[in-house]
Amino acid sequence: MSEKMLKFVKIGQQNPPKRSIDERNKDFEEIYKEFIEEKAKTQSSRCSQCGVPFCQVHCPLSNNIPDWLKLTAEGRLEEAYRLSQSTNNMPEVCGRICPQDRLCEGNCVIEQSGHGTVTIGSVEKYLTEKAWENNWIKPIEVKNEINQSIGIIGAGPAGLACAEELRKKNYKITVYDRYDRAGGLLIYGTYGLPPFGASDTPIHTHVSVQYLERSISETGVPNVVTSVLASYRGFDTLGEVIVVFTAAIGVLSILKRDKI
Repeated sequence: MSEKMLKFVKIGQQNPPKRSIDERNKDFEEIYKEFIEEKAKTQSSRCSQCGVPFCQVHCPLSNNIPDWLKLTAEGRLEEAYRLSQSTNNMPEVCGRICPQDRLCEGNCVIEQSGHGTVTIGSVEKYLTEKAWENNWIKPIEVKNEINQSIGIIGAGPAGLACAEELRKKNYKITVYDRYDRAGGLLIYGTYGLPPFGASDTPIHTHVSVQYLERSISETGVPNVVTSVLASYRGFDTLGEVIVVFTAAIGVLSILKRDKI
């Protein structure tokens, strides 16, 4: 066992610095800043390297988390990235949006002992950012290409991951998509979004204006919020009330049965 590990008894959990609200309300950039290299190493060294790695067990991809944390703590960042990428087609995405608090970090052994989980997601994100900076990300090299072509419909995350895995197995791959660039919802789900809080967005220039100017005359209700909930969105509101009412009945029925 490397002497660089098992530092959780001496070193506390620390996340990357959080950007201030004043900064965040002006853009769609990330909430947390990046780890610096020394912090990434230090936080990785908190890993207990347990015999049964529950972080890996509860990872849907079975990422070899303890090993790449150990490599990070030792400063072997490229090797750490290679290992994290070997079981994950898009670690730069997972490091950002994966719910680590309910999966790997939520089941970390030292989290259960009260020492605070290893910041696995932040370290993974740090490794992939370093990989892009240092040009560690290379195209797949195929030595013995199979003379069979596979077509994949859709260039979203699933399609691209499938293409990568099949290419590793030496197949010829063609990816088809209706749009002119890859990424699927990762690109087009946010494509063309206006700046955060911009006053010229449709919600401010069209929708809100219509409600404010026409709601009283159209509904006869003097309160704009009430007119929206009771008139314009009357069916939505009714549906929500029914759902809440049904849930309340279900809870009361369960509680009554438990008493019996």
